[in-house]
Amino acid sequence: MCGRFEGVRALTSVEIPPAGGPQDGEQRPGGGDDAGPDGPWEATVLRISEVYGGETTAIAEARRFAAGFFGRVHRERSLAVSAHAVETTQLVVSELISNAVRHTAGPCRLDLELVDHAVDITVWDTSSAAPAVPEPDPARVGRHGIEVVLALCGAPQITRQATGKRISVRVALEPAG
Repeated sequence: MCGRFEGVRALTSVEIPPAGGPQDGEQRPGGGDDAGPDGPWEATVLRISEVYGGETTAIAEARRFAAGFFGRVHRERSLAVSAHAVETTQLVVSELISNAVRHTAGPCRLDLELVDHAVDITVWDTSSAAPAVPEPDPARVGRHGIEVVLALCGAPQITRQATGKRISVRVALEPAG
C-alpha cells in the first residue's frame, strides 16, 4: 500500500488517494445514498480497500480479496450473498484490476463497499486515460474485459484524478437462498 495509508508500506512514490467513501461532492456508482429499504440490508455499509503493485499477481490477489469481502459481510453483517453475486463481483474485479495492471505504470487500489443490495467496486490507477472499448469482434482473442464489465454492470463511472483515474461500477446482490 502507499500514499497516506496508516500502518502500511509504500510501493512507489506515486500516491493513490486514501481509502474511504466517495470524496466530498461525489456520488456512489449507483447514484444513491446509504439509505435502504427495511430489512437486514437497511443502511448496511461496509468498506474495505487494498492497494496492489503493478504485478500480474495482483489480479488473482484481488479476486481472493473480493471473496474475502463477502466472508466479512457474512461475519460482520450476518448477510449471506448468493454464489452468483460473489462470482460476478470477482469477475468484474478481475477485469478492472487486469486493465489497471496491464495499461498503467504504477500501483492501483481496489475499494469494495457494501451499500444496500449492491457492492460498489472502485479501482484507482495511475493513468488518466479512459479504458478503450474496442468494436465488438467475436474473432478477437482477448481484450474483452471492458465489454464484460459493461455487460454485467452497465457503463462505469470514470473520474479523472490528479494522479490518474477512478473507475467505479455497481454489482447488484441477491441474498443467498
